Amino acid sequence: MKTLSTLLIAVAIFGMSACKWVNPEGQNPGFIYIDELSFTALPGQVTSSHKITEVWVFAEGKMLGAYDLPASVPVLYEGNTSFEFRAGIKNNGIASTRIMYPFYEPYSEIINVQSLKTDTVRPEFVYRDNVQFSLTEDFESQAGTQFESGSSSQYTWEVIEGEVGGDVFEGEFAAKLTMDGDGSIWFAETSAPLTATLGGQMWLELNYKCNNTFAVGLNATLGSESTKMLALIINPTNDNGVSEWNKIYVDLTTVSAQAQTADEVHIYLESVRQSNNPVGELWFDNIKLVHF
Repeated sequence: MKTLSTLLIAVAIFGMSACKWVNPEGQNPGFIYIDELSFTALPGQVTSSHKITEVWVFAEGKMLGAYDLPASVPVLYEGNTSFEFRAGIKNNGIASTRIMYPFYEPYSEIINVQSLKTDTVRPEFVYRDNVQFSLTEDFESQAGTQFESGSSSQYTWEVIEGEVGGDVFEGEFAAKLTMDGDGSIWFAETSAPLTATLGGQMWLELNYKCNNTFAVGLNATLGSESTKMLALIINPTNDNGVSEWNKIYVDLTTVSAQAQTADEVHIYLESVRQSNNPVGELWFDNIKLVHF
């Protein structure tokens, strides 16, 4: 009996020494320092621009928290520890709705955590292998765009060549809409209906700048009836009177579920010139629909 007890104790001690363990209360943690991150799109994924606003940190499968950068993350594990870092975004550009973006592959690393020691990690994110892109429009093709103006639209955007950071976010071309004169309504939608399966997770990513609000949603047709399903109204990006480029992730998941019974569905963009705005200006670049 004594021998069995001794054996069990030895096995328990060996098991404790082989696994990651949480320091007892009062002991000093190690630290993971995250000062920067990166995102890289592969060919065909249009752009490596992103707006990852924080990193969600997991150690041995347990969440340690979400951190704005730069961040110093205290860790109470010791020894070789498996970490996972997930990219966080502001869903629909709203600070109160921060989420782990489901289409970015988590970044993993094993780190030998030691008390009071700081290890620096710079997560590198890519899209998950099973992400699909049903729409990729960077306006670089001279064959036209994948959008067309609706019958109610009083304006049409133009594909223009310009300087990066000015009329163009990146590359050589972008789309610009100018609303002036007596008109007030602009409406455009994808020329071809969506081929993506509706009802699952679906986001529209885009770079834009504007001095006028605009809407993003789905236009669903059933028989002879069309119904606009609004996903988000996006505010101007003016800073001291100058429109600045921004990146946004528009969540289409809910409206895509509502459109499942439609015969066909198109992504639409719409803007109504505000009464106090003599000239409404909107720029678009790198529009892409991502889903599984």
